[in-house]
Amino acid sequence: MTNINYGTIIIGGGAAGLMCAASLSSTLSSKPTLLLEKMEKPSRKVRITGKGRCNVTNICTTEQFLEKVRSGSEFLASSLENFSTKDCIDFFEKQGVKLTVERGGRVFPTSMRAIDIASGLEHAAKRTGTTILCDAKVENIAYIEDNKYEVTYIKDNRKIVVSCSNVVIATGGVSYPSTGSTGDGYQFAYDLKHNIESVRPSLVPLTVECRHLDQLDRLVLKNVNLKLIVDKVVCGDEFGELEFFTYGIGGSIAIRLSRNAVDAIIDEKVVELVLDLKPSLSVAKIIGRIDRELQADERLTVTSLLRKMMPMAMIKVILDTLTMGKNSMIASTTLVQREEIANAIKAVRFKVTDYESFRKAIVTAGGVDLSEINPLTMESTLCKGLYFAGEVMDVDADTGGYNLQIAFSTAVTAAKAINE
Repeated sequence: MTNINYGTIIIGGGAAGLMCAASLSSTLSSKPTLLLEKMEKPSRKVRITGKGRCNVTNICTTEQFLEKVRSGSEFLASSLENFSTKDCIDFFEKQGVKLTVERGGRVFPTSMRAIDIASGLEHAAKRTGTTILCDAKVENIAYIEDNKYEVTYIKDNRKIVVSCSNVVIATGGVSYPSTGSTGDGYQFAYDLKHNIESVRPSLVPLTVECRHLDQLDRLVLKNVNLKLIVDKVVCGDEFGELEFFTYGIGGSIAIRLSRNAVDAIIDEKVVELVLDLKPSLSVAKIIGRIDRELQADERLTVTSLLRKMMPMAMIKVILDTLTMGKNSMIASTTLVQREEIANAIKAVRFKVTDYESFRKAIVTAGGVDLSEINPLTMESTLCKGLYFAGEVMDVDADTGGYNLQIAFSTAVTAAKAINE
């Protein structure tokens, strides 16, 4: 039974849904806004973003921002004009959330507490008169004649049907499903005759072959370089921090390379990661370092040399690639053998066999086909009054605050179109 006629119903109480509610004009109060969130509280994913710190945006230029977008850069250009990274910073500071800029232009709450971002969004949404209803699982969105929609949801074991003029699907993707992102929006869009581009994990740890992974678990390497090789062609090159796990490789640089790696694995291509432990040193300079270490200790072995140049956990990985034994005396090695050691340090190879599940993915690649969404309004080109915001669409970007900004910018764009 339909009990209330709303102006707008927003499906999903995450970053995009709350920002959309916060951006709807309060003059629309005669046609109230309802936000339906299936979890017990809104913004669950925002609260864990950035390991609980929440990298909310990035201070780079629009041109630099769009270079970090992996899918939908042209589509997103107008949204970023509507709500830029500066607008985002201004928005949160108006909510009383002080922000700090870190390396790479990444913007965090000064408190380093993601909950402050979540609270700022929720309070801003409520100030527009939006009713936020949690523990409300949407079952269906039906298009009714005369540009009306009926939304069916379950609350307290009761099935409730409400009507509205505008629906915003802001349900997110399927990454971190424990936060409520389980792909509901794809089904809603599909039922309303939209195409869904292939959905897969993005910004996700990679599974690699290495018999020493147990010993490498939790090892963090800083200031290293990582290359992605697909069918013997370099397809990516990143400098920064790398982290090992019992199943494979993560950390910021592996995560950034994972988008292309996942697509290559799906296409059944040969995928490798090549790690340079000393990117600031050439092979010749590493050989010079070996010679200096030998001058200081004539009893130096291959193993004791490597101990001076890298964490203990990496030594066995390097030794497996060398033709000489671990106890070989450096004093007895030839120049060719020293070059072999240097090259091994500069190119530790890992075969990539798989990628981790959506449970460990930061964002979802794929989603609602962008050709069926007006980039100026976020309104469906198939269903008048139906809007999309955030990760449910086929848009995704690198780490660094870009994906949250995309959620905010597309949400504001949808809200402005509804306001007008």
